[in-house]
Amino acid sequence: MHPLGPGDPRSIGAYRLLGRLGAGAVKVVHPHFALDKEFRARFRREVPMEGPP
Repeated sequence: MHPLGPGDPRSIGAYRLLGRLGAGAVKVVHPHFALDKEFRARFRREVPMEGPP
């Protein structure tokens, strides 16, 4: 794990971030995408490709 940088958020929702695991390790879905059926379908397909939690 790498330390958070000066421009990194310190939290996402109720979750406090302690460091960086690498680029793309955490997915944050912006609210406007949550209503898009195509985006949700693609996201469901991509999540298993990310590896174990």
